[in-house]
Amino acid sequence: MLALAGMYLLIHMTTVYFGFSLTKMDQTRSRRFFPLAATSGVLTGVLHYLIDNHVDFPDSILEALVIGVGSGLLVLLLAVFLLPRVLNKAVMVAAVVCFGDLVFSMLLLR
Repeated sequence: MLALAGMYLLIHMTTVYFGFSLTKMDQTRSRRFFPLAATSGVLTGVLHYLIDNHVDFPDSILEALVIGVGSGLLVLLLAVFLLPRVLNKAVMVAAVVCFGDLVFSMLLLR
């Protein structure tokens, strides 16, 4: 269980960094990257744990969809507070994270 959480945290932080790189915010907002990636990664890990252990989904694809969209929304909410001046780029980062976490959740939950 701990290995899965660590792998998921690494994947999540990679997708957040990839979103930052696509929007070219990795140079300008680098001091905001780690708090956003780490906090949203931990919260997404908690979300993943709660969904895996306490909610019974009939299909793993639906479960991965909820995890992917939930992680994207968590990143968006944190980006609104940490990056209030660049909301359009924060939305793009959240979309990249949502898609990346959705794909990797589908692969991990097979």
